[in-house]
This record gives sequence, C-alpha cells and structure tokens, in this order.
Amino acid sequence: MHNYPHLSGSISNNGFGGHLCIHFLRDLEETQKVDPNYGMQNQRAIRNAWKSMTGEDVQ
Repeated sequence: MHNYPHLSGSISNNGFGGHLCIHFLRDLEETQKVDPNYGMQNQRAIRNAWKSMTGEDVQ
C-alpha cells in the first residue's frame, strides 16, 4: 500500500488528491504470465518488504 495519494482520482472534493493502491501477494508464475513488468516489480517489492520485517522468505 502506498503511504500517500498519487496520480489522479475521480472524486475531486474529498480532500484526497489522487488514489491509493493496495497490492496483494500473488503467485509468481501467474503474475509472470499476466503482468511480467509492473506486476512482477510489485511482487518482488512485497516479498523484499516481508523479508526485511520478518526475516522469512515468501515462496
């Protein structure tokens, strides 16, 4: 999840200038097939963050 609003949003009067992304852990084989660039970057970032917080690898 990003910690700030970014890019654009469709609701202009809510005091939140953009949108908020939440990325979930996905199977790497499936991600490689459907979104090899952006999706794989997100999955690597999720796994790296988890390892830095817990010391555990996510398969």
